[in-house]
Amino acid sequence: MNDKRTLRIATSAVVVAVLGWQARALPAARDGELRNDSAANELRSELSQVQAGAAWIGYEVPLAGEIASICCAGGAGCALEPGGGVQGGSFESRGRTSAHPELSVLLHVQQGRIDRVESFSSDCRLEAEGVRWVKGVRSEDSVALLGSIVRPAGGGRPEPELLSSALAAIARHADAPADRALALFVRPGESGPLRERAAMALAHARGGSGYAVLRRLLAEDQDGDFRRQVVRSLAFSDVAEAADLLLRTAREDRNPAVRGQALVSYARKVGGAALPVLEEAVANDPEMEVKGMALVALNRLPKRDGHPVLAEVAAHHRDPDLRHRAAMLLRLGSGTGPRDRLPGGPTP
Repeated sequence: MNDKRTLRIATSAVVVAVLGWQARALPAARDGELRNDSAANELRSELSQVQAGAAWIGYEVPLAGEIASICCAGGAGCALEPGGGVQGGSFESRGRTSAHPELSVLLHVQQGRIDRVESFSSDCRLEAEGVRWVKGVRSEDSVALLGSIVRPAGGGRPEPELLSSALAAIARHADAPADRALALFVRPGESGPLRERAAMALAHARGGSGYAVLRRLLAEDQDGDFRRQVVRSLAFSDVAEAADLLLRTAREDRNPAVRGQALVSYARKVGGAALPVLEEAVANDPEMEVKGMALVALNRLPKRDGHPVLAEVAAHHRDPDLRHRAAMLLRLGSGTGPRDRLPGGPTP
């Protein structure tokens, strides 16, 4: 097979994936396909024209109302590099603004294949040359295209970075197609990495609709590892009821790993107000795994809150293993990351 034929097949696969994914995942679409209007045709045309080399293709859709802005650190704008990279990660600010920006979605296409997805708010200054902008793209078509990257029609899995950036872009859409897509991605039967990243996207960007999906999964899903990820994600939900759900889970869930993660997530969400709950877990939970995670949560609180309790456990607790764990955390100091892994315990 010659090179030109290979590139044509790769380019066609992008469009076929969009059509196939939307037919399965978005039954609300009018005809189950990428809509046959001028914007959809133009987007399809731009994708198919990148038969050699590389190019950025961009378009704008409504941005989720809970997100005020998405740009790079330092306020100097975001530089899109010709090879598909971005100088610095993107950072969201939350809250509504009077003049709400749009969501700019940028696809880096290399020889007929989308290999990078970036998304920013339209008020973020992008430093890039030669971006091919398509006007009038509908949210449902955008979600269908990004969904074909997340879950390719022919099977296989995207690279982790591409998966995460495509899911983040979907979650930042304002409209219901994003909710439907993310709800599909967390269903049992999907791959673990996809479910976990989609759960985080639901918590972080989808407000009440995302919280409702995660609450149901926490109650009904049979996968303990995934339920632990749901609890981890709930720490990033803006919904007020998420804190109460985490508290109930920390006290009542049948799975010790889930209870322990709920303690860490609850402490992340409410800060020093979690102190009595963590002390209660250290004193009364029957599982050493949960007690150990409570120590991790204490270590993540401000020192003035958590360290006096850790010091008390290290000095006086009746269990020598727990005394050792508390003393080790005191030596390490407060903070998050790999150093919070306890001997014989999970990383929260």
